[in-house]
Amino acid sequence: MSTPAGSVSGRSKTAGRLSAVFGLVALAAFGWLWALSATPLDPPNWVRIVGLAFLPIGLVGAVVTGIAGLRGAARAWAVVGLVAAVVTIVAFVVLLTLYG
Repeated sequence: MSTPAGSVSGRSKTAGRLSAVFGLVALAAFGWLWALSATPLDPPNWVRIVGLAFLPIGLVGAVVTGIAGLRGAARAWAVVGLVAAVVTIVAFVVLLTLYG
């Protein structure tokens, strides 16, 4: 039994694009974390939690779909997602170091 090449290619394109989307979600969630930490912004706790919940979702999603998308046609999108995840992690460590 073999899988048709078209369906595998379609899944890899989707995985690569999803990696980029998840990477951008992680960066946006980090931006929210930075706004909460480095500015006098003080929203209700439920707003903080909802915004910060997207940080691990974006990171895990970018890594999982990025690894799956590296072997396909949308490799560039997968690399964008993985790079965004790495940038988010580095920025998070810097933020923790500065504002601990």
